Amino acid sequence: MSHASRVLTAALLVLFAAPEAARSAAKPESSPPKEKTYTVEPGMLKVKVTLDGVFEARKMTPVSRTPKAWSQMKVLWAVKPGAKVEQGEPLVRLDAEDLDKKIEDIEAGEALAGLGLKQATEELRLLEESAPEQLKWAQRSKSTADENFEHYKKSDLAYKDKHLALDKEGINLWLESNKMEMEELKKMYEADDLVEGTEELVLKREQHSLKRTQLDYEEKTKFEFPWRNKVEKRRELEQQKKKVRDAEAALDQTETMVPIKLRRKQLEVKKMEYDRARAREHLEELKADRETMTIRAPADGVVYYGECVRGRYPSAEKIAEALKPGGGLPARQVFITIVEPGPVFVRAAAPEKNLHDLRRGQAATVTPTAYPKHKLTGEVESVKIAPAGPAPYSVTVTLDDKQGPVLPGMTCKVELLAYQKKDALLVPAAAVFSEPADEDARYVYLQKAEGEEPLKQPVIVGRRKGDKLEVLYGLTKGDVVLLTKPGE
Repeated sequence: MSHASRVLTAALLVLFAAPEAARSAAKPESSPPKEKTYTVEPGMLKVKVTLDGVFEARKMTPVSRTPKAWSQMKVLWAVKPGAKVEQGEPLVRLDAEDLDKKIEDIEAGEALAGLGLKQATEELRLLEESAPEQLKWAQRSKSTADENFEHYKKSDLAYKDKHLALDKEGINLWLESNKMEMEELKKMYEADDLVEGTEELVLKREQHSLKRTQLDYEEKTKFEFPWRNKVEKRRELEQQKKKVRDAEAALDQTETMVPIKLRRKQLEVKKMEYDRARAREHLEELKADRETMTIRAPADGVVYYGECVRGRYPSAEKIAEALKPGGGLPARQVFITIVEPGPVFVRAAAPEKNLHDLRRGQAATVTPTAYPKHKLTGEVESVKIAPAGPAPYSVTVTLDDKQGPVLPGMTCKVELLAYQKKDALLVPAAAVFSEPADEDARYVYLQKAEGEEPLKQPVIVGRRKGDKLEVLYGLTKGDVVLLTKPGE
């Protein structure tokens, strides 16, 4: 390398090395990095709560049909939802054909039941009149039977015994008389040598009569008199006893059954009267139901299908199916609501976590979903804390006069001013720490003068907005706090 080249190279090395040396000479010794801080300044703090709401009419008239007796409600025609109606206009017409037939059947049956009741009433009257006489006659028959039996034992039996004795005596006398007559006749004929034909005939007749008498005597003494003394008397006694027993049984039956028959007939008449009254009542109920087979609007307004529940109409779709021709209208259920499209209010659903931010009289800003540029103002009218559903707590908001184009059933957002403070001291939430043993014990680190250790300062916090916390106690304007713990 030539001398000139070596000189040029040395000059370039000096030239490049000089700034580096100067920079090395100017570089200070390394120092610890500064802590990140935040200076406390007062400012406006607003906490707002946003809720989902729905516009609800102030005046609504639910329409339902509660039949008294006729629950079959087949739809012939129904007004369309959204239609404007006036009071008295038909809303639904139901098929009344089967009901009319039922009314005719009951009217015909009621007339027949009236005749049956009249007949039963007369039978009861006659039975009431005859019952005492039946009882009296049965008692009299029993008394007569007893008297006859006593007379039979005291008189008839003795008479029959005497009569039987006389019959026995008579048959003996008759037989003896016939024998004597026969003997005398024979003697007379034997004394007379000449016996004429007539006398011979008389003799034969007497002989025959004697044979008959002898036969009667033998028959009566051998069969009839023993029969009459033993069998006939026993049978007559049994018959007399049976008459007494029959009269006693008849009296017992009369005393037992006549009151039962009378009471039964009284109950039958009473039951028929009750049944007829119920039939008449049922008929009147059916006729009343007949009058409601055309359901009319109870007020002026707009037709909404279903029942309003917390501002909404959850059954509208189901009711729309039921109100089609041929559909079955549900009984005892609101199927139409007549809504007056005038003043409305807002019903909002509040989750439980927001209850502490809600109070009556709060200012509210309402943004309709359909008209987001048409904001409405109002205030909280009530806060209901009775649980009912997934969003159990209900907030009602009264609107100012200008409600604009909104209609009942439309949805909206409700913004409520829960808290406002003009000179609130706010610090980043990251600058506020909690004690490990007590999370409610909060503190910050205050930056002190240079060279001094940061001061651990207890604080009381209030509201939170985004990533900042309100400090109610422990800090003043201008305090500087660390955003991290010292040394981290």
